[in-house]
Amino acid sequence: MNIRLLRAAMVTLVFACCAFSQTKPRSVSYVFPEKSSEYVVTFPTKPIVETIFGASKSGLNAKLSIQDGALKAEVLEISKAEADGIERMTETMLASAANAHGKDNGYESLTVATGRSALGRYARMQGYKTIDNERLRFEALFQYGKHQVIILYVVCESSKYPTSYITQFFNSLKFSR
Repeated sequence: MNIRLLRAAMVTLVFACCAFSQTKPRSVSYVFPEKSSEYVVTFPTKPIVETIFGASKSGLNAKLSIQDGALKAEVLEISKAEADGIERMTETMLASAANAHGKDNGYESLTVATGRSALGRYARMQGYKTIDNERLRFEALFQYGKHQVIILYVVCESSKYPTSYITQFFNSLKFSR
């Protein structure tokens, strides 16, 4: 599998300036996606859910503005061949693809970690970007399954990172039942 295919699964991070609303989410949680999936993640309240279409992938996207930042999750279907290709990639190849994705999106001071957890193979990318004179911290977790990739994105003012919402969001990722 080539790095381009993997990078296609790493959808561009897009967060609108309105991601920094000062409203605090209600205490009602929302599990995404609602339908059958390998993985699920919990948002602190109901996000905006959309179907996404890309050049070679389609899936579901959920995004939520929270106090001091934003949370986003994407679920993309992958073929058995793509899943097998990801499994055959070395840690260096996986890290290189994540690093290239971050650089393509203009992130600075990138760090990338790859490995395996109880949930399977993953790549985690962190970086910074200055938007409207505000230094923001971005983080993305790409969790690779047998049939899907779930990608968790967060953005927050760097001076406030990580918020309890961000920690809870990442910690809520689990296998679907």
